Amino acid sequence: TALMVVLGVVVATLISRRLSRPIQQLVDGTQEISQGNYQFRFEDCRTDELGLLMNSLNTMTEGLSKKKQVEQTFSRYVSSDVASSLMEEKENRLGGRYVEATVLFADISGFTSLSEELDPEALNSLLNDYFTLIDRIAGEHQGHVDKYIGDCAMILFGAPVLDEEHGINGVRCAIEIQRRIEEYNHKRRDQNMITVNFSIAINSGRMLAGNMGSEKRMEYTVLGNAVNLASRLSTLATAGQILVTRQVHDSLLLSALYETSMVQTIHLRGKSKPVEIWKIKPQAKLVSSKAFADMKTSHMIH
Repeated sequence: TALMVVLGVVVATLISRRLSRPIQQLVDGTQEISQGNYQFRFEDCRTDELGLLMNSLNTMTEGLSKKKQVEQTFSRYVSSDVASSLMEEKENRLGGRYVEATVLFADISGFTSLSEELDPEALNSLLNDYFTLIDRIAGEHQGHVDKYIGDCAMILFGAPVLDEEHGINGVRCAIEIQRRIEEYNHKRRDQNMITVNFSIAINSGRMLAGNMGSEKRMEYTVLGNAVNLASRLSTLATAGQILVTRQVHDSLLLSALYETSMVQTIHLRGKSKPVEIWKIKPQAKLVSSKAFADMKTSHMIH
């Protein structure tokens, strides 16, 4: 009887070890996968139920890895936010929804003459260098590059990801672009490289955001009067300038934060009143948080 007990203990221990090892492997593996390590694979070639589970998890992880690769490739052509949104949709359709958002146009000043002077390869390299910097700055301010239109970067704030601070994020992004472009140009001059300057225009308002185009070929973008007005402003801005509409200037209390001045008024088709255009200088004013909060409260009351 004692021998049977000893044998039972030994057998139970062996079975326990045989089961606990693959179970621990499953626990460790699922933790790796849940943390985003889609390269993880179970190596054991088991034929029992645990082996079937491991094979199923390997197949699932392979699918997740391929999806991630597609999303990463997709993100090279659209923003990561748009890529993620489209990948999550079961069926991508044309159409959109109205949102309150901000659009920013950053144009290279004097691009036409520059394109005539440089060969295509050098021009392409120059555009890529500057647009890479702008894309990075946009991401730092919750914005994303909607598209590149020749020498212009169109950046969105508040779409497709909603952002209550889209207006001020757009302004801060514009100021940071001008500041960093100036720094970057200093470095390029030290290396005897060609430099360019950007003009920027910003507008906020109600716009249609969604998939536009045809059933066979579509793109995520925004449309509307607010977008058209920002595009119009971009044709008026000069090198180093940041232009905004009066509505953006007043609603964000920009005169309390930066040096601003009215540049001109323009008449738009279909509008009875002219549109005031304001210029923002990148130098920030020294305003305390409390003072600015008081200004916002007073502005909301009136």
